[in-house]
Amino acid sequence: MKLYHQLCVALALPLIILLFVSMASAQPPVPHSPEGRDDCLACHQTGVGGAPRVVTDHVGRTNETCGQCHAPLGVEPAAVPAIPHSTEGREACLACHEAGLAGASKIPGDHAERTDETCNQCHVAAGATPAPVSPGALALPLIPHPLEGQEACLACHETGVRGAPKLPDDHAGRTGETCRQCHLAAGVTPAPVPPIPHQVEGREACLACHAGWVGQAPLIPDDHAERLNEVCQSCHQPAVLILATPTVPPLPTPIVHPVSPAKDSCLECHRTLGGKYADITYQWEGSYFAAFGVTCADCHGGDPGADDIVAAKSPEAGYIGVADRADIPALCGSCHTDAERMYPHGLPTDQLSEYEKSVHGQLLAQGDVNVPTCFDCHGGHATLQSDDPRSSVFPSNLPATCARCHADEERMKPYGIPTDQYDLYQRSVHGRALLIYGNTDAPSCVTCHSSHGATLPGQTEVIDVCGQCHSLSARYYLTGGHRRGMQEGSEAPRCITCHGRYDVELASLELYVGDEPRHCGSCHASGSLESAAIQIMYQTLAGAEQALQAAEQAVDEARAAELGLDAQESRLKTARTRFAEAVAAQHEVQLETIEEKTAEVESISVEVQEAVENAIAARERERLLPGKIAAVFLALGGAVLIVLRRRARVG
Repeated sequence: MKLYHQLCVALALPLIILLFVSMASAQPPVPHSPEGRDDCLACHQTGVGGAPRVVTDHVGRTNETCGQCHAPLGVEPAAVPAIPHSTEGREACLACHEAGLAGASKIPGDHAERTDETCNQCHVAAGATPAPVSPGALALPLIPHPLEGQEACLACHETGVRGAPKLPDDHAGRTGETCRQCHLAAGVTPAPVPPIPHQVEGREACLACHAGWVGQAPLIPDDHAERLNEVCQSCHQPAVLILATPTVPPLPTPIVHPVSPAKDSCLECHRTLGGKYADITYQWEGSYFAAFGVTCADCHGGDPGADDIVAAKSPEAGYIGVADRADIPALCGSCHTDAERMYPHGLPTDQLSEYEKSVHGQLLAQGDVNVPTCFDCHGGHATLQSDDPRSSVFPSNLPATCARCHADEERMKPYGIPTDQYDLYQRSVHGRALLIYGNTDAPSCVTCHSSHGATLPGQTEVIDVCGQCHSLSARYYLTGGHRRGMQEGSEAPRCITCHGRYDVELASLELYVGDEPRHCGSCHASGSLESAAIQIMYQTLAGAEQALQAAEQAVDEARAAELGLDAQESRLKTARTRFAEAVAAQHEVQLETIEEKTAEVESISVEVQEAVENAIAARERERLLPGKIAAVFLALGGAVLIVLRRRARVG
């Protein structure tokens, strides 16, 4: 019986191999032009746009292997050498062909990293004929009727209404909008597709710009909605770009240069030159760039493996030298717009487009090289990670970094910008929190102005910026009388009217009192109806604040006396929260709202005070009780002694 099973296996194995060979050899042709569609898996892995999905036995194959078997319609695939020997018992192809054992032909260079499993997909044993494929079977049918009024293709072709040809199974999931991407009306020439006017390398995420008008990129048309990045280049091809220097692609494409991993003649030479040249090398060696292998040639081009200075700086090696200031943002963007490069570092890829929209970027584009670039703010050759306390863009260092330009009177004179912002900020509540107490959550220049100088989306007023942190106050302000007055055209107060811009001080109820700048009286005259309402608001908030402070003092005393008042401390937290809400609610300038919030504060504060007083009184009673009992016993003892003495005298 055992011999029978072995015989069956021996006979079945060649049949199975032959079956797989014949199945793998039947390769459907490619029904579209492959030009610009090198990323086959982008569509066929998930079935985007109704593309046939990768079959199960193709799982794990890469884009590079697709074209080895599948050829476009009308193109004859290159002849594949047949296997000149029996494949039975010789399934480990690489065992011989990788090293050329026993005279076996060695694997060509373009076959590197292929596996045993992929060999038989193309190479067929001599005598085995691949199943023929009819190119005509995949020809795209033309639309035989007018399109006007019949744009809803699926309405008929999904169910075969009025004898319309039904969708083939491999078209399942396609939409009406995608039908005419392949099928054309008879006699109709397809509309020209706009070419891509920029370099594609590093800009494969088309929707990142074109879905949101980033950098004024043309918006996606309505009929392109829900298309993916992967399908864009199936129609849109990059225009032919004329390069200024054949070896140096236009920015923001990364600089092309020879790679010499074991040598960097740039560093070796600059160290010997001394002075600023040596300083540059020391700065780079301590930078984030050095830690992650971004070398001199990645930004300046050239051949770091050449010992001869002429060869190292030759145009043929891609050398660009010191970039013009106007080119620096695009130079940095050649890497920082590349999602694949930035993903491992957790960095966004929109810095260049944000900079281009900013005042700095717009002025630079107009030829004003006085404005800062990436190099100026991030430390140039000494660039460090933003969370490194030594970095020029670390939160506590940022104000001084901005002040290098904004505190320079000569530099700011052409723009009419004051130069005292940094001094004002240092004295402000925000500046003290960040620069003195080290609170990196405190706002700095970039919190309000954005890290790359662009106005934050939708934030055209100061209230929008302040509201990022002070959200509850902003919400009340936006529904209050001051905001309505602004909308009606009056000079109604905004955040900076009462709190200042760079010199923001800690707000207190004293702003309700007096007519000094920023106080209510500076706008509302004494004796007016508004002034009377202001006084009531002030007294209401001040009364609640005093009640809360008294309750807090009572709890502090109870804590010092080691009284267990957890319930009262919890209630006190609630009172503090309600008072914070009342302080925010004052921005609505509605007395009813303030009174509603403060009433609860006062009620809880009184409740807590009474509970503390009762607990202290109970403790005092407990403390005095032993003494009172002792006094009673002493009194009784004295009385007994007196009685006994009297009896003794009588006796």
